[in-house]
Amino acid sequence: MKARLNALEKRAVDDLLAWDRTRRRADMFAGYVSLVLGGVIVIAVTAYTLDHLDDQTAYTVSRVGFLSAIVFFLVFAFVSHRARERHQLATILRKLTGRT
Repeated sequence: MKARLNALEKRAVDDLLAWDRTRRRADMFAGYVSLVLGGVIVIAVTAYTLDHLDDQTAYTVSRVGFLSAIVFFLVFAFVSHRARERHQLATILRKLTGRT
């Protein structure tokens, strides 16, 4: 049994398939850049903290640095999860609608 899509549903499917063709790689790249930045911040903060163990600024820098790294890691997790889900949905809709 085939169901017909109304105009709004057809546009939503078209938008999702267009996103999958054009912007999925850019979204994943932004997620990977966020992951790399988080890793660089962790390494830099660790090196600074080990170099200034007896200084009070090491505590402040490490706290701010690790919190910002956690934010970058969370951005990566959310972006990659969102892109993966949208890609799966686009693949399913492509098969159901018979588009290539």
